[in-house]
Amino acid sequence: MAEKSHMRQCTLRQKFGGISTETTSWIPEQFAKLGNCVSLKDGDEWEDGWKIVIVGARKEATEVHERSRDHLRQRKASDIPRTAGRDRAWWRGARDEGQDRQ
Repeated sequence: MAEKSHMRQCTLRQKFGGISTETTSWIPEQFAKLGNCVSLKDGDEWEDGWKIVIVGARKEATEVHERSRDHLRQRKASDIPRTAGRDRAWWRGARDEGQDRQ
């Protein structure tokens, strides 16, 4: 029986021009070592210089891939209306002018 591959959820940090950016990503276990620098794929481009600062949860690679798009179905399953967040302009205007929403 073939050995199952695993992935680790890692927090990564990239510094560029004095600005530090962090992200979380599932990394194949063989590369998920504290302090390692890895490249992340963004669309069709690879972005170098991500340093692993935290190595977290371990899951089978098949489960990670099966769950990777779950967040896209969350809004459909929630009770948040599709217009939530679209009417922020009234709030900015009311705050700036000291008026209440009518």
